[in-house]
This record gives sequence, structure tokens and C-alpha cells, in this order.
Amino acid sequence: MIYLDTSALLALYREEPLTPAAERLLESADTAPSISTLVQVEAASVLARWLRTGEMSSQQTRAVEYALAADVEADEFQTISMPEACYWEARHWLTRQTTALRTLDALHLACATHHGLTLATGDRTLAAAADTLAVPCTWLQPV
Repeated sequence: MIYLDTSALLALYREEPLTPAAERLLESADTAPSISTLVQVEAASVLARWLRTGEMSSQQTRAVEYALAADVEADEFQTISMPEACYWEARHWLTRQTTALRTLDALHLACATHHGLTLATGDRTLAAAADTLAVPCTWLQPV
């Protein structure tokens, strides 16, 4: 079972180098992939950034927002919780200072671990941290 971080999720909603790998991952999955509410919040932030920087128009960002909301509503993704234990696990990994984990990435990793899921990410730094911490991870390499 797979947990999509924001990079993996958004690659499904706009054409980018990660899109083919993200689509192949979904096609091979036995069950609906999991996302957290953190992924949904972070996706909103990324879409706002893409709009501000001109990477996407307001019409394009709204289309992605609506498509993602419709897919969540249609149970294309299993939305999972981020219990308090995830925050403590993320804090533990960050205080070890053995990886280049960033705050939200540590939370994504902890959420996947807490729920016994394999993290899917397009972020090489996050994938390397997962490897260091012996957390199951699939790095979606760009084409």
C-alpha cells in the first residue's frame, strides 16, 4: 500500500517529468493510494506558488483544485489521519540530525510509517532520508 506525498500526487494532475512514473505507480497499485490532510494542505500551497510564479494560470490551478477535490470525494485516494505520534516521530528523526529532512517531509514520512505504508515521492532528498531511516520508499524518478 502506497502513501503519496505532494510531489507524487500533483504529478498526476499536471504534465511534468514525474507524471509517467506516478501514473505507472498508480496502475500497479492493488488498492487506492493514501494521502493525508497534510498532502492536501501542501498541495494548496504549491498551487498558490505556481499561480504566483506564473507556472500555471488561475484557470489551471482551479481545475487542479476541483479535480483533486472530486477524486478525494470519489474515494480515488484513501485519506488517512496524522495522529500526534507522527509529530513525535518526525521530531525524533529531525533531532537525530542524520538526514536532510525538512519539517513537512518528516511528517509525511512519519505518517506513512505510522500507517504501515510505503512512501512514494519525487523528492530525491526525502527518498534518501527514508533510505537512511530504513523506511520503505519508492522514489519516482523524473523522465
